[in-house]
Amino acid sequence: MRVSKRPEERREEFLDAAQALFYEQGVEATSIQQIVKRVGVAQGLYYYYFHSKKKLWKP
Repeated sequence: MRVSKRPEERREEFLDAAQALFYEQGVEATSIQQIVKRVGVAQGLYYYYFHSKKKLWKP
């Protein structure tokens, strides 16, 4: 059975995954597909929260 997470928890998962991948391989080399794979969700859910990769990364 699939367990739904609160929006704040899911958003944090995306931020944590993105931060780890950005550190490992750089912002430009990290794809949205890699982020959603690490979180384990469909790509559409990512766009529900962030709309673009720029929304995750603030220099």
